[in-house]
Amino acid sequence: MPLLYTDAEYFMVDSLPPKREVVKEDIMHDKWSGYNGYLDLSIDLVNQKIEFGESSKEEIFKSPLHIGTGDIELYSKGGYYQPFLRAGNNLFVSGSSIKGVVRSYSEALSSSCEGNQCNGDRLCPACRLFGCVSKGSGRRNDFNYQGRISISDVYFAENIKTSILKIPLRWGGKNREGRRFYWHCDYRAYEDINNVETEKLEIVLPPAGVTTRLYFENVSKQELGLLFLAMGLDPKHRFPLKMGGGKNRGLGSVWFMIKNQLVIGKSEHYYSTYDPEPQASKEDFLKTCLDQHLKTFNEEDRIIIDNNLKAFNLNHAYRTRSKAKQEFEQQVERNKDKYSRR
Repeated sequence: MPLLYTDAEYFMVDSLPPKREVVKEDIMHDKWSGYNGYLDLSIDLVNQKIEFGESSKEEIFKSPLHIGTGDIELYSKGGYYQPFLRAGNNLFVSGSSIKGVVRSYSEALSSSCEGNQCNGDRLCPACRLFGCVSKGSGRRNDFNYQGRISISDVYFAENIKTSILKIPLRWGGKNREGRRFYWHCDYRAYEDINNVETEKLEIVLPPAGVTTRLYFENVSKQELGLLFLAMGLDPKHRFPLKMGGGKNRGLGSVWFMIKNQLVIGKSEHYYSTYDPEPQASKEDFLKTCLDQHLKTFNEEDRIIIDNNLKAFNLNHAYRTRSKAKQEFEQQVERNKDKYSRR
């Protein structure tokens, strides 16, 4: 499938030009329209057997998680490490971080801008759903929009164990325009890389996971379809997402799953009974929403969306340990001044 750019750490996918519309009155926050409700999600670190190659070789794909704080702490075995984010004594992932992850995939799977680039009251699908901040002059008529999606903060179990992982120093390379996504690979591919600067991260190892709740208000079935697609929930297009720090070192690959309930209400009883709208099943409703979103694209645009979905699929986006190590060592050789130990 056509990709705009690839290297040892990431690939870049094509995108559709943003289709901006004036934000309608009925989806403002003082109105109730469309669908309102929540869904409970599990987010699990990837820990699975994976097949590759014509001879169907197998290896175990494990991906730890690191959510950074920007701080460093002294390491008992020497040097320092970057700690995992905590709230009190509990390992913590903010809902806004999870929302940002889902947004980045949503932008790539719709006619949206990249990273909140809309300005004024004409917004692309992602900005209408997730919100945007005006880049104007700060005057009273600048348009800021909160968005209609929120995700709860999550906490790991109190008894969860962490480890300190040494990885090759992360270096972002050249800034390129476009949508960047990182290859999936087992974090152990980066062990025993010689003659490079390293850094230490506090990580949670798989198997582990968290649960959270995603709330939505005043959304259409089409917008729910975009959400489901961007979280890799389409049975035809399942894929893990990348979250947290160290994504270019085999960290942060996670599966999203609707855990047990999807509560959908129409606007007229959102604050009364909060009963779900009658529907055949959760699976049927999910399929209807996905179909509503995908049918909005013409034939040419649908090719780009399908190519991006294929790019996110593990069959394409997974790098074996040996290949990931080989490509990274070649990249180090080409950029000795960036990676080499001083």
